[in-house]
Amino acid sequence: MALYPDLVRRSIDELSKLPGIGQKSAERIVFHLLERPKEETKRLASALFYMREKIRFCQVCNNFSESEICPICADADRDKSVLCIVERPSDVSVIEKTGYYKGMYYVLLGSLSPVDEGKKALNLTKLKKILESGLVREVIIATDADSEGEITALYLQEFLSSYPVSMSRIGMGIPVGANIEYMDAVTIAKAIETRTRIR
Repeated sequence: MALYPDLVRRSIDELSKLPGIGQKSAERIVFHLLERPKEETKRLASALFYMREKIRFCQVCNNFSESEICPICADADRDKSVLCIVERPSDVSVIEKTGYYKGMYYVLLGSLSPVDEGKKALNLTKLKKILESGLVREVIIATDADSEGEITALYLQEFLSSYPVSMSRIGMGIPVGANIEYMDAVTIAKAIETRTRIR
């Protein structure tokens, strides 16, 4: 005999595919939704659906945005001379929460693995356009401290070497093997403040 009705089981299965959500957590979420008014579930479903439909990548930096240009790229008060390169849009959010960094961003939308050949995983077309504008004077490489992040950082150093910019790499405060998105604001702020100059 099935433990749950098919619709409940399917909902649990789908939720358990999310990062950080195991079988037990998925069950608790589904049971919570079933116990709440239907309108709450409809609002949640509608918010998720329209988020997926409307959110896109910024045409300048690849951050999440509701319009062609994200709010950070559109902000005239940001320091255009400093560019922080991160792997994911979630990394931008973590750094922004520190309140410390006031420059611009470029989101790689991925990283390189030790087996990548030809560096096919990274599309740097938009990054080239930003660098060719001549506004950027410093690039902060803020990739993760795991093997993929380190390989990506080395590749970026090589790529950036042909541009007249100083380079630094975030360091202190980020443990080896850790992902930026899971760090607290104080740790991220310290890592940016004490970044290591590369060139």
